[in-house]
Amino acid sequence: MSDEEDTVADLSFVAWDEILAPSGDSMEVGNDAQWTVSSCKAGNGVQKLRDNKIDTVWQSDGAQPHTISVFFRERMFVECLCFYVDYEDDETYTPNRVCAKVGTMLSDMTVVSTKDLDQPRGWITMPLTDDSGRPSHVFMVELIIIANHQNGRDTHIRQCKIYARSEPAVLPLSAQESLYTFGGAPLSHFNTLR
Repeated sequence: MSDEEDTVADLSFVAWDEILAPSGDSMEVGNDAQWTVSSCKAGNGVQKLRDNKIDTVWQSDGAQPHTISVFFRERMFVECLCFYVDYEDDETYTPNRVCAKVGTMLSDMTVVSTKDLDQPRGWITMPLTDDSGRPSHVFMVELIIIANHQNGRDTHIRQCKIYARSEPAVLPLSAQESLYTFGGAPLSHFNTLR
């Protein structure tokens, strides 16, 4: 086995979150979401997108466009969506045009990122930020595979991760106390309950 083969074999079980996180205060939030796909072949469902193994694939089964949808229970400040593809192994199943949409409900989904891919192999990052570079504050994210290489019909995606900003830190106790203290003569009579 060559060094290159050793490296590829070792990558199938890497802790990707440490490598892919866009910033120090970002975290992978895919486990906090419900994932759905537009279609899948038997045995190659949505669970293959989240198993942390790049040697397994989600394979669509149907007409294009193919979609991967991510639904959160609460609004998240999402920064990017990363997915793994491999043209060398998948050829016509490899996407060559994709876009990402974000929104708070189906009726307000907007396209925030579009990419054309030329025989990709590895992680593709789709930014989910607004025009000023701030994370989008959304309930839903959708990756849409518009076209495949060589006009392939079905698609393969090997892994999918979504990164969001960590929640803002809780105020220190002294700051919390100052939010609830009354001061001055006009408010002093509201300071106690009868």
